[in-house]
Amino acid sequence: MSFERALALTLRHEGGFSNNPADRGGPTFAGVSHKAVVGLRDNGGRLVFDLDGDGDVDIADIRALADHPDKVESFYRSRYWSPAGCDELDWPYSLLVFDAAVHSGPRQGVVLLQSAVEADPAGVIGPTTKIALEGAIFRWGLPRVVRSALWERAVLFANICRRNPSQGQFLRGWLWRLVELEKEAIA
Repeated sequence: MSFERALALTLRHEGGFSNNPADRGGPTFAGVSHKAVVGLRDNGGRLVFDLDGDGDVDIADIRALADHPDKVESFYRSRYWSPAGCDELDWPYSLLVFDAAVHSGPRQGVVLLQSAVEADPAGVIGPTTKIALEGAIFRWGLPRVVRSALWERAVLFANICRRNPSQGQFLRGWLWRLVELEKEAIA
């Protein structure tokens, strides 16, 4: 249930099809970018996202994802949920790590939570992270732990925009996403 719930919330923010020249992922549908899937192959060597069967993964295949929600779900589970260790976390921490992983990669998603709870930022969910998380919840309570994790992301966003000003056009949406995540996580 947690994966499905987290995915539904994340997809609300990822939106439909987009092809913004400033988006480093290129053409994107529901957050699945061309850059992320262009070379993905199955065990038989076939391109997983060659949805029109023409031998490549191009903008037409990204647009076609609208008719393949199973591909989108599978992509998110295998690329972000599982690698970030979200099954190891209770709700809402699984949501926070998953959404951060979607935005910044699985390792970074975990590091942001670890930094928020003053755990070793190893980028992997393990016993030390779980102990630090439980301790932070005991000391500070759920709302402060959630806000601390989201603050870590806000700082990351500011640094992204400082390093690459072209990304500033996305900042408002990124910050709004954090507000929505806070509401969901604390509810």
